[in-house]
Amino acid sequence: MDKDMSKYELIDNITNDLTSFINLYAFVYLTKDSYSRKECGRIIQGMEKDMVDRLKQK
Repeated sequence: MDKDMSKYELIDNITNDLTSFINLYAFVYLTKDSYSRKECGRIIQGMEKDMVDRLKQK
């Protein structure tokens, strides 16, 4: 049963991480006029790298 619970917790954690990523990406996209194109690209690349690192840790 513990093994099943950990699977569900893992799914929940990944879902929460992806939801946070999408919300932050949407915020950056909607405020992109405040940033230069290069700066916006760096922010998004950093977010993507962070998400990949988080998923690899799980």
